[in-house]
Amino acid sequence: MSLLYVYHAEHPEQPYKVLTHAEDIVALLAPQDIQLSHEAFTQRLTPGMPLVALQQALADDLPRWQAAQQCDAVELFSLAGRPGEESVAQLPHDERVGAGRCAYGVLAGRALLTVQVGADVLALELERGDWLNLPAGCVHWLDAGEFPQLIAVQLQQTAAPLGYSDSQALLRFARLAD
Repeated sequence: MSLLYVYHAEHPEQPYKVLTHAEDIVALLAPQDIQLSHEAFTQRLTPGMPLVALQQALADDLPRWQAAQQCDAVELFSLAGRPGEESVAQLPHDERVGAGRCAYGVLAGRALLTVQVGADVLALELERGDWLNLPAGCVHWLDAGEFPQLIAVQLQQTAAPLGYSDSQALLRFARLAD
């Protein structure tokens, strides 16, 4: 079940609203041109598996997802961290922004995707099977927690890699709790 935390941009200490029902979350995101959907994903993948093995496992799914999202570029994340050891693979600890639309799909584990929309900051906890589509120019941050257990795919409309924002405003908000 996805969760949406809504914060005032100037008050990162505590959300003023928490939504737990998919219908409510979709309704709140829609006016911002952000779409949340869920697709059953039955393939068992192990967070931390090598990217080559992950690409092979997803060989049939990736072209289908790219066509459905009308996206050219793919980035895969396979992260596994354990208490007491340094994780070799981390998500970028920076806000990112794309020239075109982008989509994130969670294939195993969970992640927290944070975006600023006007005076609010929306932090959406995504779980296996969740897809989030962001409009072009949407500044966002994807967090997998201190000890990540995540396999995710990022699809981009353009082949150019996502750029980094000059701002660090979203990094003030809560991270994914392990």
